[in-house]
This record gives sequence, structure tokens and C-alpha cells, in this order.
Amino acid sequence: PERALKAAFKLKKKSVWLIDGKFYVDKSFLGEMKHELHLRFVRAVADHARTVADRSAAKASDDAESSKSPPQQHHEVTRLQRAAVLFRRGTFLYRYESMASGPSECDADLPTLVIAKKHTAQCGVMIPNPYFDTIYDAWKHDFDQLLGLGWAAKVAKAWDKRNPRVFWRGKIRQEHGPEECDRDAGNFARVSASALTLTHPAQFDVRPVDCAVRKPSKACDRVFGVRAAELRAQASKCRAVVGKFVTHTTFAGYRGVLDLPGSTSGSYSRNLNHLWLLGAVVFIWTGPLLDGAGASQWYTPALVDSETHVVVDRDTAPALAKAALADDVELRERLRAAARGVA
Repeated sequence: PERALKAAFKLKKKSVWLIDGKFYVDKSFLGEMKHELHLRFVRAVADHARTVADRSAAKASDDAESSKSPPQQHHEVTRLQRAAVLFRRGTFLYRYESMASGPSECDADLPTLVIAKKHTAQCGVMIPNPYFDTIYDAWKHDFDQLLGLGWAAKVAKAWDKRNPRVFWRGKIRQEHGPEECDRDAGNFARVSASALTLTHPAQFDVRPVDCAVRKPSKACDRVFGVRAAELRAQASKCRAVVGKFVTHTTFAGYRGVLDLPGSTSGSYSRNLNHLWLLGAVVFIWTGPLLDGAGASQWYTPALVDSETHVVVDRDTAPALAKAALADDVELRERLRAAARGVA
């Protein structure tokens, strides 16, 4: 405990304390959006755990009074009851790491909670990313709205009326030096995927809404294996492929939706939170300097290629998109149903 306290004070900008049901942080922890969203998230989980536990206890009491045997409890209820006890009377502290590519190191004396890992060997316990917000309130509203767009809307009922292409919108940034290839992996992935809009326009509508051109680097170009189409895609601030911002209403009109790595060193992309809900086939990109299909999140171990989604790269994307969106109806419907299950 003493070593944990010392570590927490040393890392006060990232430390969270829970004492008798109340969360405490240093002032320096606040002011960063991801940190504040995290506090809203854990507060919502704590409140929900207490509510479920209280309801379960009240029902058990009513059953006992009416001489009925207590009903069999669902595992979620018992898990939340245990959490409720911890949130009410427990005292613990942890480090919250909001880096989208995961931590570079962890303290052996202080538990570290992380939202993503670019490499599976990185330390830390993964938890939901902060953009789930107050998961039982704000996210529930977004969940219902997006599910309605993807499955209840007229466009969702008629597959043939959907846009037959794979869709993506986002940004391509230039935040790193020309020789920092590993840190530019996400940006290159976005350039590479956007190039498919030039080479296979009937299949892909993958466009940045804002584009900062990657600085020339012969070393990185060799690492990434840059091709002519990718050079065309990024030329003149992506002029050939740049697109307009669109809302989720438009997302739901496509047969396929693409998740690309975050522009910051190939980190996770919060866009994936929403894609599972839209009634489309979900494609996840992989490429040079990316570990598997990009950064991992807390639910990544439950994902299975060709079951919940389809992993693609610049070489396989055209054929796999054709199979999943046009040729193999059984595969398509299995993927759409599984994506909804992930959500």
C-alpha cells in the first residue's frame, strides 16, 4: 500500500482514487477530455452497480416475505452486486492511461487501466474507451439511435437499395517527423485505403474530409512500400479523394463500413464504437507496422475475422469486399448479425 501511495502521488496527473464510494483526482487530472469522460463513465458504472444491487436485494427480501424461494440470479447481477460493495465501501486507486496506442510502461505498484494497446505485449488492464461516455445514459441514447438507423430505417430493410460500396470518412494528419515511420502508420493506412477510391471507385467510397500531406521520406516509403495510387491519393492535400463530412444517417446507407487505425501511430479509432450498429458489414484494416488489425480494445479478444468482421489490406480489400457485399449472401448476413451482436 505504501508503495502504491507513493506511485499515485508521483503520477497524480493520471491517478484516480476511490474512497467510500467517492472518486478523487488531482486538479491536474482534469482539463483533458478523455480524463473527464473516463470519470463520467466510472461514475455511471458505479451508480448502475448500486441500482442493480439494490433492486436485487429488494426483490430477494420481497420473495422471502412471501415465502418464495429466491430466484436464480443472473451472473451479471451478482457481478454488479460485488462491484456495488466495492464502490460503496472499498478504497482503491489506479492509474488511468488515455493514450490511444497504450502505455509505454506501467508501475508495478499501481494498477494501470488502459483504453487500447497497439501491441498485445503492452501492460495494463483494458477497459472501454471514454467515448462510451455515461454508458447507461448518453451511450444508451446513441446506441438506440444508431441501431434505429441501421436496422429499423427503410434503407436497412432493402439491402439492394443501399450504396454498394465500402464507406469511410475521417482525417489524415501530419504530426510526426518524416523519419518516424512507426508513428505515421495510421496516417499511411488512411492514405492507402483512400487510394482504393481511385483504383476501385465502384467498390470504395473511402475519403478524408481533411488531409495534411505526409512529408516525403524515402526511408518510410520503403517501409510502407508506397505505390503510385497512394502517391496520387495524397498529392495536393488529397485533392483527388477528399470528401465532405457526413452524418451517421448517411453511414447507414452503405453496405460496408471501414474501420481504419487512428491517425496517431495506428492507434484505435473511436469510430468503431458506432460501426457495429449500422446494419452493414464491418471491415477492419491492417497494414505495414500495424500489429494484426491495428490497436486492440477491451472487447477485441471476442472478435473473429470472417465471423464478426472482415480484416482487409490494400491487396485483399477488393476481393473480400466483393465476396462479403455481393457474392456470398450467407456470409454477408452472418457478418451483419454478428456485428449487431458485438454492439
